Amino acid sequence: MVDIQAVAIIKYNINFIMKGEYESVPTNSKDLKVQLRKDRPYYLQIGDHLSQEVQKMKVGDRLPSERDLADRFNVDRATLRRAMINLEQEGYIVRQQGRGTFVDGPAEDKPAELPKSTRIDGHSVAMIIPDTELPSHQQMLKGVLRGLAESGYRAWTSCALLDPDLETKLLEGTIDEDVMGVITVPLFENWKDKTYLKTLKRIVKSGKRVVLMEQYVYEPGIRSVMMDKVRGGFLVAEHLVMSGHRKIAMFSSRSYTSSGNDCHKGFQQALTTYGVEPDPNLIFDIPPQECANAAYQKAIELFSKPPFCCTAIYAAQFSMCYGIHRALKELGLDQEIELAGEDLQFNPDLIHLTHIRQPFEEIGRTAVDLLLTPENSESGFQQHALLQPKLIVSREQSSNRT
Repeated sequence: MVDIQAVAIIKYNINFIMKGEYESVPTNSKDLKVQLRKDRPYYLQIGDHLSQEVQKMKVGDRLPSERDLADRFNVDRATLRRAMINLEQEGYIVRQQGRGTFVDGPAEDKPAELPKSTRIDGHSVAMIIPDTELPSHQQMLKGVLRGLAESGYRAWTSCALLDPDLETKLLEGTIDEDVMGVITVPLFENWKDKTYLKTLKRIVKSGKRVVLMEQYVYEPGIRSVMMDKVRGGFLVAEHLVMSGHRKIAMFSSRSYTSSGNDCHKGFQQALTTYGVEPDPNLIFDIPPQECANAAYQKAIELFSKPPFCCTAIYAAQFSMCYGIHRALKELGLDQEIELAGEDLQFNPDLIHLTHIRQPFEEIGRTAVDLLLTPENSESGFQQHALLQPKLIVSREQSSNRT
């Protein structure tokens, strides 16, 4: 998880897939450009253009492929697909997996080659995302939307605005909704909150499937997908030890999040494996909320004057890494103390540091696979999925120590 303070500083240039940053063209002309307004979501404006065109066509007429329409409107297929889902829900079109998209209409007007039994089953999946501004969440949402669309399922998305209580309320709202399942990312300490867990159980009891991303809970029927955090913590600690460090500090939220606890386990395992005695005085447990500032203050405290307690730091959360890097830079120690973190690819100021990179889009796609696989599937049912981390080693920091 990433706190709001760090997000305000983060610098990235990722176009969120549910927004457009492009020009669009109407379906009746490939040459005439239409400048979409910035004050209204692009998928809604695309829907307006297409609905006007569809009303001029006959029931059963086939629309261009999604690829062609996306090219025509100069948007990505996820944005186009969301517009198409809305049009189908409004009764303008019917999409048939493997066949295409056709103009819909009253039942008596539909041609024989478009029987209702061949239509997508109409199931929807609820996706509750903590915050749509965070690049990691954008990537997970992208994976979920692509996976659902390719499987012929509709999706509706709600944003918890980094509010744990709101997230629980949004989950409660899915119990009475006509959805076949829920995919979500537990915020902060929600993964062990009794009300939150009770809500998840009620969703499962109502006959819906639930998949968590980035966190897991020990409850029957609740599936989860995340990066192997134990392995990630091990890889970072192993790298730091192999680089010559013996005094290594670790910042995590191990008592607050399951992922933070797993990172800590991997870190401890690596130190033990390589004969380095873990120092409990160098283990810092920080709540995930506003952790950038907390990590900054702790780093200032540790390194204000020599002798320093460690030569390297592993921050198992992006925001903590940001806060620590800021402190080391202010103290002129950013070249002396080696810092390693997680998911720094979204911040050009930190990407040069050694870090673990999570496959966020793959996490989203795997969540869909878990959600859509029944427990009695012949292909085998998997309640939890662990994806492998990738260690990105900083050449700059390594060269500074040689």
